[in-house]
Amino acid sequence: MKKYDKIKRLGHPKTEEVLENSDDELVIVEKFDGNNFRVQLNEDNQLIYGSRNVKFTENGDPLPPEECNNQFVDVAEYVRENIDNEKLKELEEQENQKLVLFGENMVKHHLEYDWEDAPQWILFDVYKVAEEEYMDYSEVKAVAAHLGVEACPVDNRIHVENFKDGWNPDKPDSIVPRSKYRDGLAEGVIIRNEETKTKAKIVTEEFKEKHRQSGGNHGEESLPDDDTMSFVNIYATDARVRKHIKKLTVDEDKDLEMALMEELPMRVVEDIFEEEMEEIVRTSKSIQFKRFRSKVADKCVKLLRAEISKNAVKGGSSE
Repeated sequence: MKKYDKIKRLGHPKTEEVLENSDDELVIVEKFDGNNFRVQLNEDNQLIYGSRNVKFTENGDPLPPEECNNQFVDVAEYVRENIDNEKLKELEEQENQKLVLFGENMVKHHLEYDWEDAPQWILFDVYKVAEEEYMDYSEVKAVAAHLGVEACPVDNRIHVENFKDGWNPDKPDSIVPRSKYRDGLAEGVIIRNEETKTKAKIVTEEFKEKHRQSGGNHGEESLPDDDTMSFVNIYATDARVRKHIKKLTVDEDKDLEMALMEELPMRVVEDIFEEEMEEIVRTSKSIQFKRFRSKVADKCVKLLRAEISKNAVKGGSSE
């Protein structure tokens, strides 16, 4: 099953094509603060599903919702109840190829939504397997309508030239609308260039601040202050490390144990350089990369131990 491609922030070198051609049309849709949940039909016309990294299947058959990871039980039940297999098969026959549906599992992370009103799963993309490309967003909306599910709301359709005229990178919130399902701004937006099939994201300062607050040092000793340590403090945040602990244990269903250190530090380092390389290169006078990796690993050890201890306390208190 196709894994959804990561979307970079606007301004990242990998998003240059999004705003490259002045005449291209952009579709701007709301970005939600949930997690990725994908859906597809198998060869037996059964609905199979998974998180971004893990398929909840056994021998090719779907796992019952109650056997999925905790965060995905409700969404697995939701898609089974709300997506008609025959309707999805009709769409695949029309396209003459398999389709993978990608949607947002609306579970609580940093932002509060109107949980009574928000659907459990909101479609945001459809991948055509044989053609190896994503549908235009008008097609995504049509798929949602055919299946009777919600698609991410469109905030605007605008040409690149007009977008550039009004875009201020120092004030990203100015382009972010109020959310359809919360009392406040959306987490951000996804900008889709329908001509180049490229995408970029913009996240509000409010969301960034909530993310920082939820992943602060919580009284832990800060790292020494030199050039290399400054970059560790800036980019190897508690939130970033915990994000990858969560991906390993929730999305990839691995045990919460110190053995995760075999993968965790490099996951964090790769994520930092993938997302922040432009800023690091622009602002770094000297950075010792070997030491950087070592100190990131030191931080991962501390936070992983803390998460294991916290989980043990929760387990003990529930018995």
